[in-house]
Amino acid sequence: MNYLAKIFKSVENWSFFIHDYLASALNDSHTVRKSSYFLMRRCYSLSKGKSAKLLSIIPQLIHPAKPISSIKISSAVLSLHNQGFYKLENPSDTVQALCKNLKYELSSYPIQECLNGFKEGLVYSSIDAALKDKSRSGARLNHQRDHVSSCLCAWQLIEVLNLPEIASKYLKCTPIITSLDSWYVVPIEANSESSSLYSAAAQTYHYDMDWIKFIKFFINLTDVEELHGPFEFVLGSHRRKNKNYFKDGRFEDLYGNPIVIKATGRAGSMLAADTSGIHRDGRAMIGFRQVLQVEFAVSSFGAKFQYSSSFRSCNQSIPYESLPCKLKKGRLLSLFKET
Repeated sequence: MNYLAKIFKSVENWSFFIHDYLASALNDSHTVRKSSYFLMRRCYSLSKGKSAKLLSIIPQLIHPAKPISSIKISSAVLSLHNQGFYKLENPSDTVQALCKNLKYELSSYPIQECLNGFKEGLVYSSIDAALKDKSRSGARLNHQRDHVSSCLCAWQLIEVLNLPEIASKYLKCTPIITSLDSWYVVPIEANSESSSLYSAAAQTYHYDMDWIKFIKFFINLTDVEELHGPFEFVLGSHRRKNKNYFKDGRFEDLYGNPIVIKATGRAGSMLAADTSGIHRDGRAMIGFRQVLQVEFAVSSFGAKFQYSSSFRSCNQSIPYESLPCKLKKGRLLSLFKET
């Protein structure tokens, strides 16, 4: 009987999966069931990543990307396709100024430790206060998403850096924004909990699979050198992974001798990455690193149920009346506009 129950449950879950997939392709406001989300992740592992390409087809057909003739954008997308990343090392004066202003805007908001499981991390008024606190244990200090989304400079950076256009051309689809985050990476003392703290802060190697197909942009808000814990990405791992990686979890060590790209650079430098490839947020040894992360996806199929409250709170804080016009068009902000 237990065996039959498992078969029935599996059939029922697949039925939900198909319904959720089609519903989310047609309606960005659809929230996928948790069982469908985990089946999506399971499919990715079992198919060695091929399921993501297959499941992207319908969203791409329904929301086709608009033609883009920019050589700079085409070059960025070619690098993303071939290597899994694109690095902007020489930011313009405008980008640097926006990063400086965003850093200033965010400094008025609190930050909170990222800890394991359901533990509540300590909250600090500033990065200086956090670094001085000897009782602090977290290796990452997060801003609330609604605080980040309230900063006009964050949205201006998205426009000036042409992030929607790069995402659209890479994903072959007019995309939706699925996250807008900012955090600090800070040093911690080595102890028995270090490994789990790094894992909780995404500072252990892994691949992402919150959505069918997606792309992330990491914009340095501070000058970042090797010891500041830059974001790390394994070259080409978005297309080819060692078979040992196809399981849902973290990896302390890398297989083989891969080339690891690190997002070092001055404030305003950026690394775009297809984080279905192997990567991790860096581990700071000295000082700190501050970053703005923007994520785009082909549809809402995935982990939307985890972030619905965050999307609602962001909707209340986004300065819609001041946003660049092109960010208000189409489906880009559809997840935030739900009532």
